Amino acid sequence: MNRKILVVEDEKLLNDTISTFLTYSNYDVVSAYDGISAVEMAKQHNPDLILLDVMLPCMLGYDVAKAIRKFSSVPILFLTSIEDKESKQKAFEAGATDYLSKSIDLSVLVEKINQILK
Repeated sequence: MNRKILVVEDEKLLNDTISTFLTYSNYDVVSAYDGISAVEMAKQHNPDLILLDVMLPCMLGYDVAKAIRKFSSVPILFLTSIEDKESKQKAFEAGATDYLSKSIDLSVLVEKINQILK
């Protein structure tokens, strides 16, 4: 049985690209495009890992992570274009497992996911 990843990214093309790459890397993928849906999808699908953007409609990624932490200890990997120290600190305070830049190569992203899920 493949592990399930919830991809939370409001940019549809980027969400689709990441989801397709993860599917080809033998992961089951579900997607959310806003913060409220992300929390509901996390409850409904019980993913093995969540890829989470910071800037989302309805709720910021930090708030999504805090909400998920109320019912789950699933690894949360922030994948965002915001790279400042303050944002990283807020992500870890909200319950992030790791924090990566969107400029990361997708094959490196999959390796990072594999490491986290070991």
